[in-house]
Amino acid sequence: MTRTTIGSRDLVVGIDSLGAQLGSIALADTELLWQRGEPWGYSAPVLFPIISRLPGNELLHAGKRYPIASHGVARITEFDLVATKPDAATFVLRSSDATRGAYPFDFELGIAFRVAGSELSVTHHVRNTGTEPLPFLLGAHPAFLWPLPGAASGADHTVSWVTGGSTMRQAVNGLLPGRLDSPAVDGTLVLERSQFARDAMLFDDLVPRAATYTAPGAPRITMHFGDFGRFGIWSKAEGGDFVCLEPWSGYPAAADFDGDIVDLPEAELLAVGETRDFTYTLEIEEA
Repeated sequence: MTRTTIGSRDLVVGIDSLGAQLGSIALADTELLWQRGEPWGYSAPVLFPIISRLPGNELLHAGKRYPIASHGVARITEFDLVATKPDAATFVLRSSDATRGAYPFDFELGIAFRVAGSELSVTHHVRNTGTEPLPFLLGAHPAFLWPLPGAASGADHTVSWVTGGSTMRQAVNGLLPGRLDSPAVDGTLVLERSQFARDAMLFDDLVPRAATYTAPGAPRITMHFGDFGRFGIWSKAEGGDFVCLEPWSGYPAAADFDGDIVDLPEAELLAVGETRDFTYTLEIEEA
């Protein structure tokens, strides 16, 4: 694994070749991203071609079952660095015998990172390089420090948005049916550990598709995720100084799903030769 660093005068970003994973986001030399370790060994994994788990950790296609790890193959596979400039870098993962052992499709997943001022954009290019339709889910999972640096001692940390978010969904060993009341009030969620006792809080009706994470005295981190229809907020209920803001292309499988991956209800399905892009942007402001 190697690390590539890009940035501007305001924002410096490090990306690791393993999983094309963000490893550092520093604003004015102040780190904002969780530095992986106990109790969670990632900082910003890329979720592809599944989100969460498939039942039995198996993917079914054309009558054959394939063992596939939680969140798929991207986060555990080395990407190739194919382009770099002082403010930008692009990584690519292409299907191989190793990936086809879990996900029997030919694909190309490119991830382009670009810094402009105090903004970071991350664009995912998914291309079907095979001879049949390509089913997939795609998600990002950046973990930001909680508490944020500079936050007043004991200050509430919030995730807020403009409209929506009064109800939510959850995925506990699979996507649960129905909707729950969310703990957000008028578009503001005051973070508490107890909220994560049953895993992530999942939203699909935020308008516009943007959310801001901050606390008194701390930087403001606004994630714009217009290409992603779902948004998750996650941490570990038992501890860990981070909270994840997660744009997803769709919801994971329900616990009773036992169909072919091409029939997964919220999977994208790319035609042969087709490409689809998904971008999220982080807009970071000093306190």
